Amino acid sequence: MGYDIVVGQPIKMHWTDNPNPNVTYQIWRNIKGGSGPVLIATVGRGVQTYTDYNYLFTGTYTNDLLYYDVRQYYSVEGTYSNTNFLSVYGKIAPKALVNNNLDQDENIISYFVGCYPNPFNPSTTINYQLPEAGLVSLRIFDLMGREVKTLVNEIKEKGSYNISFDASNLSSGVYFYQLRAGDYVSIKKMVLLK
Repeated sequence: MGYDIVVGQPIKMHWTDNPNPNVTYQIWRNIKGGSGPVLIATVGRGVQTYTDYNYLFTGTYTNDLLYYDVRQYYSVEGTYSNTNFLSVYGKIAPKALVNNNLDQDENIISYFVGCYPNPFNPSTTINYQLPEAGLVSLRIFDLMGREVKTLVNEIKEKGSYNISFDASNLSSGVYFYQLRAGDYVSIKKMVLLK
């Protein structure tokens, strides 16, 4: 992965397409001092660039040190490429303050849910994206299948979302988070270590 960067312009990433026909790319952004990596888009094979319109590149030091990673997801194997964050300085774009990610939402072509950090103590951030609007539920279950928390249960528009899960009142162990949106259901494991 590399950058096509021009001072004062949005940050544009580029990468070499993977020959695997079953690959999609997840674009992650992390801000130094922030709450952790956030999935900002998923694009299909054949796409080799992505522009983050929320930030403008700066030629000198700013408070926003950004880290980006383009992760390859292999749908048949169910695996990801190793994380490889690259850093760049930027400042938030004025457009981003009022746009609420509308440009980025157009690039969302598939469902996704993940959490970071994992394992965690006592809180983690669950990131999810929706390629279409609909009723969405995001629930936490314990190892016995009992629901311990409902985080989301409402109509959501197409887009990327994140929500914090505070497990301060729960004991250490394995939990599962379930995203249900229309016919899509995904259940993944999270580990609380106290």
